[in-house]
Amino acid sequence: RHLILEKGKSRTVAPTLRKEILPVVTNAGPRCAREMAAQGAEVKNGAQGSGTRDPTSVTWLMFQSELETRAPVDTIVTGEIPNWLSGTLYRNGCGLFDKETTSGTHLFEGYGVLHRYDVKEGHVKYTSRILDREAWLKAVKANRLAVAEDGTTKEYPDPCVTTFAGTASYFKQDDGSEPDRADEEEEDKTGVNIVEHGDKVFALTESPVMQEVDPVTLARKSKVDLQKLLSVHMATAHPHFGKDGSMYNLGTAFAPPNNYNIIMMPPHSLDSDKEVLKRVKLVASVQSRWNFSISYSHSFGMSEKHFIILEQPATLSTMKILKQGGSGKVAPATVFKNFDLHPDDKVVATQYLANPCFTFHFVNCYDDGDYVVVDLASYDNLNIINDLSLTNVTTSREDVVTATVRRYVLPLKIDKHPVGHNLPTLPYTTARAKVVSPGVVHLTPDYICKKKEKIYIELPRINYEKCAGRKYRYVYGTSLFTKVHRLIKLDMEKRTPVYWEEEGYDPGEPVFVPRPGATEEDDGVLMSPVIHLTGEKPCFLLFLDAATFTEIARATTPPGVRIAMSFHGNFYQK
Repeated sequence: RHLILEKGKSRTVAPTLRKEILPVVTNAGPRCAREMAAQGAEVKNGAQGSGTRDPTSVTWLMFQSELETRAPVDTIVTGEIPNWLSGTLYRNGCGLFDKETTSGTHLFEGYGVLHRYDVKEGHVKYTSRILDREAWLKAVKANRLAVAEDGTTKEYPDPCVTTFAGTASYFKQDDGSEPDRADEEEEDKTGVNIVEHGDKVFALTESPVMQEVDPVTLARKSKVDLQKLLSVHMATAHPHFGKDGSMYNLGTAFAPPNNYNIIMMPPHSLDSDKEVLKRVKLVASVQSRWNFSISYSHSFGMSEKHFIILEQPATLSTMKILKQGGSGKVAPATVFKNFDLHPDDKVVATQYLANPCFTFHFVNCYDDGDYVVVDLASYDNLNIINDLSLTNVTTSREDVVTATVRRYVLPLKIDKHPVGHNLPTLPYTTARAKVVSPGVVHLTPDYICKKKEKIYIELPRINYEKCAGRKYRYVYGTSLFTKVHRLIKLDMEKRTPVYWEEEGYDPGEPVFVPRPGATEEDDGVLMSPVIHLTGEKPCFLLFLDAATFTEIARATTPPGVRIAMSFHGNFYQK
């Protein structure tokens, strides 16, 4: 279900103004995320072949608290880093795990480790710091080092912690009181992404807490709790940024009514001054289609004119995660809920339906005439949740089936088209839209593939500076735990992939940095942290020419420097 907001209208859509919302409904009921993940595991993978993994061969699992690198170390650079590339690459991720309890944790439930690569004049210095040290120490003291895969701990069961990174510890109490954090330990964990906003650097997760960190030492500083400013109990780890530097994010509110909220944070609005904090505001709000559940959102889309939210049938319950239905399969439909703000207050009632899918990451969204194009890195089911438990990641098993890029085209004008009519679409895509009942459109995606051969890609990145919210051509990503560990450049027009790989190594999310003055979309450099699978060889930061997708340099860490796994990061030019 996609929610589309017309940007530039700084108004809050209150429940009484629902006439401005384009509601989308479906026959899909809310499903417990944990239940769906378990059911998804019944569907066998194998589309990418099978491989085995030795638990002792996962080097990022060997990272322990004493292995952080607080003092900057010089890396060994081979090749040539462009002189124009000067700045800092920050990385964040759940990189610290308990080696004694790997059978009972999920990939998303480790403790955050920050990384800093300082690039200057062809040289690279590396620093790392455990972000979640306090949470780690509390866990050690309590002899409770990680949340179990079933969402509980031996000593402190929490029915609302799911395999979605343990971030669902926010729920409405049975007595109707405001949601509260289930555990102080989880509040400390912000190990998913890291962004710069104004002159501050923040570590993010899916909670409303934004942890400020020192941009040089990576030490924790103050926190910004959005829950104290707005009705927000969860927020995505993937905010978007406007041309003026404003940061936008999607938050969910568990207090009735369950809402999806678009938040705007102008530059420097997250300073500690209370008057400045008042500049953080709610752009718009729309109610969940379920009374007691709300869709899980790891990211959202933003075009030049619209915000887009995918309301997928993987839900979190405000009543300790409701359980509904017994088909043993994923809920029957994913729905794109489209809502729009109009200066003339006209009612627009278009409902967009789509077949079920599960999505962590939007790739990009853009407006094309009377259409909104939405590109997602999506899965057919929730297998991925169980696939990324440490039990599965570190033991012999079939390969993880990772995401494929799916393009949806949402027509904004359907008034003159009869039921059963296939709506006109865009000439460069096979995505389709069909009127199935008055005001209701069913969407069929265009699977971006090469001659029916699936192209698997996760952790997608684009040339954000040039193409965010605009028509674009190239996507960069990783294979994410497939048999062949590699980076991918996907040409969306030609539907052709180009790969980089090196035996024995696992590359992380690639970050694109445009060359100053570049006019071509792929004129720039990609940076990817690469770890050795067995730890026998040092890790390195890889530099690729984005246009040719060939290596131009690597910055290798010296012997004895261990690098933990990371999820996401961003580069900031100096």
